[in-house]
Amino acid sequence: MPSIRKLSKDLGISIITIKRAYDDLEKEGYISTVPGKGSYITAQNNEMVKENQVKIVEDKLFEAVIAAKSIKLSRGELIDMLLVLYEA
Repeated sequence: MPSIRKLSKDLGISIITIKRAYDDLEKEGYISTVPGKGSYITAQNNEMVKENQVKIVEDKLFEAVIAAKSIKLSRGELIDMLLVLYEA
């Protein structure tokens, strides 16, 4: 991956912002940083990737349930909508 300084210069973004982004990526397990050598993309565990994607789907479905309840959409109607969308 590009160095923090290079990426900051190329994108015109603060070094602090880039550093935070790299730190977040490292915390999430997407990159690893070797002091004096740089940051590298890590091999992703397929199960971890799937788990992260399932969490995203759950969050979006939760938002859909809240929206459906706010307009008093029945559970059956929501499930019917989901089945139609899933088959599309």
